[in-house]
Amino acid sequence: MKFSLPGLTKKRARWIFDYVHERDMPPMFPNASTPDIDKTLMLILKSMQIANIERRTEECVDLFRLFNEPGFLETNSEGTTWFLALALAVKELYRLEDEELQRIIYNCH
Repeated sequence: MKFSLPGLTKKRARWIFDYVHERDMPPMFPNASTPDIDKTLMLILKSMQIANIERRTEECVDLFRLFNEPGFLETNSEGTTWFLALALAVKELYRLEDEELQRIIYNCH
């Protein structure tokens, strides 16, 4: 099965990060009209997020410097850990440079 990534638009990035704290696998989508491609994308990203939390803590922590603006992320927060793990997943899946990831995330919030 071939899978093409959907474009990482502002709307899609916002949608992805709306699920940052979702821990169910697969995530429950309240909107039945969510396209299959987005459901598949979210399943991949959530799987990567969980793996990042469990096995790649240092790589997640390294991303904190990109989002260290006052009031954006809390230090020593479980929510920040989940956010950074998902940000790392997005970065790697879409092969983004740090500055691209930073721009995309700040633009969608």
